[in-house]
Amino acid sequence: MVLLAAATLVACGSVASAGVTATHSNNAGVVPTTSVTDESVTAPVATATVPIDGFQFSPPAGDYSIVFPAEPTANEQMAQLPDGSSLPFTSYFTGTADTGFGTSSFVYPQGMVASLEAARDGALASVPATMTWSEPITLQGREGLQFTGNVGEGQATVLSRMYLGDTTLYELMVVMPGEVALDDPRVTAFFDSFRFTIDE
Repeated sequence: MVLLAAATLVACGSVASAGVTATHSNNAGVVPTTSVTDESVTAPVATATVPIDGFQFSPPAGDYSIVFPAEPTANEQMAQLPDGSSLPFTSYFTGTADTGFGTSSFVYPQGMVASLEAARDGALASVPATMTWSEPITLQGREGLQFTGNVGEGQATVLSRMYLGDTTLYELMVVMPGEVALDDPRVTAFFDSFRFTIDE
């Protein structure tokens, strides 16, 4: 088992922006991130295409849709804010003991300055994983990042895309055993099926 799909994708990844970090429902500690180099390159545009097979999913808010490999389950979590308060959010996950697919979204408080880079670093730290690659992307006019991270000594790969709207941070995450690239068909089918269904 690859850390039970990296602690069930850290219940689909940690939401972290401008010092905001998410904690698991099992109260596991957040591991500080290691210093890594951001190898950002010119931004490609992420396109949304729906694969043929899978479970078409949209959260109760109806603000996005995505095709999971199978029907996901909801995970209730709390995001810790810099002032010590916390806000609830829900992530959605499906997978096995060594492979997982997840999404989450976090509505950040008014006046908080969100950062995709801080969110990326917080998500990787919570697995924990060391960033191996990162680059900016856009989807439907929203800025984002896609990145990969190494768990252990090549034990698993974390692959993620994040997008930042006016009030919401969105994360897609996949954890797979061994070394996996973003062009893996299972990863691209999941990531490329994501689309926003409500304008911010």
